[in-house]
Amino acid sequence: MIAEGVETEAHAQLLIEMGCILGQGYAIAKPMPAEEVLPWLASYSQSAH
Repeated sequence: MIAEGVETEAHAQLLIEMGCILGQGYAIAKPMPAEEVLPWLASYSQSAH
């Protein structure tokens, strides 16, 4: 299951508590050009640890 429209950290936390660990929305990242995705993903992955 993937949650669409995750708008706040609290929203994301509630979804995680309900067992949904995949999502997309402004709380995670704003829309970006394709060439920015890989650098963003690298920095996002490092900040998650």
